[in-house]
Amino acid sequence: MSSWRTQMSGSQTLHVASKCVHRKYHFFAAIALSLLSLHAHAEWEVTDQGTLAEGATATAVSADGRTIIGQRIMAGDSNHAFKYVDGVMTDLGTLGGKHSNATAVSADGKVVLGVSERADGSYHAFRHVHGQGMVSLCTLGGNFSAVRASSSDGEVAVGESRLRNGETHAFKYTDQGGMQDLGTLPGGSRSFAYEVSADGVVVIGMADMANGDIHSFMHTDSKGMVDLGKVSEQGALSAPLLLLNSVRKHDS
Repeated sequence: MSSWRTQMSGSQTLHVASKCVHRKYHFFAAIALSLLSLHAHAEWEVTDQGTLAEGATATAVSADGRTIIGQRIMAGDSNHAFKYVDGVMTDLGTLGGKHSNATAVSADGKVVLGVSERADGSYHAFRHVHGQGMVSLCTLGGNFSAVRASSSDGEVAVGESRLRNGETHAFKYTDQGGMQDLGTLPGGSRSFAYEVSADGVVVIGMADMANGDIHSFMHTDSKGMVDLGKVSEQGALSAPLLLLNSVRKHDS
């Protein structure tokens, strides 16, 4: 058993303990230790942002810092996406089902994106614009799609969607082109996008190969999907890879 100590502002000290287990990883512990190693001895300034409603989980914040988004537990065993601005929490509702979650927000906080259940039990990626409500971005033919990130203006959304044949592919959505299937790397059958540049041009994500290896990729409209190489062992601790592996298990 070993322990780490990271000095925080004032006299507070954070303690984290970890037990090494050969080739077994605990995701949350790994992330905590990674953050500690990156920020050891750093001083932190904490600003009181008020209190979110009970049962609310924040997932992202706008670039200007004024808008917080996330998911809130509601009555009747449901969860709704929310937007929190200047101390006021707004329920963004759903696409007709019981559940929704906000996962991305534009720089100015006016555009919120995420995933919502529909009345038929399927899940669709959504975009919510202030004053216009929640709109489905549809799917690539299957019963699931979800937004993971967006451009700074909220006009470009990326994520993953299920196809009619059951495969899961990364997508890029724009109003002009709709939901675009970004495909897979050679020999693979699954991919997903988890980040996009501020201007919406460059998309990054992960995809599987024919031999089962997981590779990172970069996608642009001009070059298509470019293989960035096999994911390292450190990358195996990442949330995107865990998501891809969960998708693979669900599809199999």
